[in-house]
Amino acid sequence: MVERKQDYFRVPITMPSNMVSFLENLGIECKKSGGHKIANTMIVRSAIKLLMDLDLDISGIKSEEELEDRIKENIIKISVIGGSQVDTEIYNLAYEVGKEIARNGAVLICGGLSGTMEAACKGAKEEGGLTIGILPTADENDANRYVDIKIPTGMGYARNVPIVLSSHAVIAIDGSSGTLSEIGYAFTFNKPIIGLKTWEARPYYSEDSRFIIKAKTAKEAVKIAIKEARDYIRKNQLS
Repeated sequence: MVERKQDYFRVPITMPSNMVSFLENLGIECKKSGGHKIANTMIVRSAIKLLMDLDLDISGIKSEEELEDRIKENIIKISVIGGSQVDTEIYNLAYEVGKEIARNGAVLICGGLSGTMEAACKGAKEEGGLTIGILPTADENDANRYVDIKIPTGMGYARNVPIVLSSHAVIAIDGSSGTLSEIGYAFTFNKPIIGLKTWEARPYYSEDSRFIIKAKTAKEAVKIAIKEARDYIRKNQLS
């Protein structure tokens, strides 16, 4: 019998000793190499980042499966919206946004087609991220090649609603009337919106009104989106 070689993944931060003990008690092997803790399961990277960033309650967790379930409840999902026909500048900007989303361990959601959507998915995939495309058509083959999970809806522009509703934060990049409609839905559903070279828009004023948070770079946009998404998750867990 051939023993399968273990895959070890470098954790982006040094794990506290209590975190190491917690993981090892779950049967997750950890070892030290070059001053960094290394673990043999992909879930550990998400576990460490989420447990430390979100202050998740880990009491009562007795298995890796329970840990994974707790993490899934808190995985950040960011929708990237923008036009299907873009110039090189916008394509590259969306590409960098996708890369940053994946680097931060978040899931990328989009409309699944070309232009901004393709560029963002491409960037995310190159960083090992997960991409979801909510398509306007009924044919999953219409999705760009960088979409992992293809959701054909046959809803046309109405699919803009689930694109927004499925996320914890929205990043709008450039875009035309379709993007503007998604921004409107984000206002309606009180989702955080971060804008990169996109529309100037604001909802009808109320105490709960959200505005588009402007960013100058892909890295800044995703950094803001992650923070806003965490706040959104916390707020909804308490409500």
